[in-house]
This record gives sequence, C-alpha cells and structure tokens, in this order.
Amino acid sequence: MAAPPVDSILNSTFKYYEVIGFDESMKDFAKMTILLAFNEYPNDGDPNDFKRANLVKTKFEDKFGKVWTCAFIKNGDFCTTYVKYFIEIEYKDYNISIWKSSN
Repeated sequence: MAAPPVDSILNSTFKYYEVIGFDESMKDFAKMTILLAFNEYPNDGDPNDFKRANLVKTKFEDKFGKVWTCAFIKNGDFCTTYVKYFIEIEYKDYNISIWKSSN
C-alpha cells in the first residue's frame, strides 16, 4: 500500500485558528518546520517543547530574516502584539503560534 501524498498529510493534521500576513508558501513552511521539530524532538514536555519552538524560530529567521518568535502551548494560552505576521496552528495536542513582532 502506498503512503498518502504529503499534501494530504499536511492538510489533514493541521488546523488554523488565526492567520495574519502569512501567504500559502509561509503556511506550508510553518507546517514543514513544525513536522521537523516533532521529528527532531519526539518526546513531549520540557526541555523538548522549548527545543521545538527554538528550531521553528531559527528556521523562520533563516528564511525570512530576524526577529521571529514561536510558542508551543499544550495547556493554556497567551497574548502577544505583532506587527505584520502571526499564525496559530493546532497540531496534535498543541497550539503553536509563530509571529514576527518587530522589523
């Protein structure tokens, strides 16, 4: 049996709550970096959640310039201000937010 197409996997496992300033290529990049983070650090909880968030942040800074922030939230929520880019994605038991708060 053949594996399902990558696009099918990506679209069925991610749910968007808020998207500001992210085009489709940025949304795809967010999904890919989140998957990479879970692959690199497969165990939930500290310190792996911190490492996951840092990996996503670093990948966004490498591709889109400084200064990006990322949060992996399993229980709870937070508020932030942002200038141009913000995305909140649900994946597994996490709400993952990625944003750029300064130019």
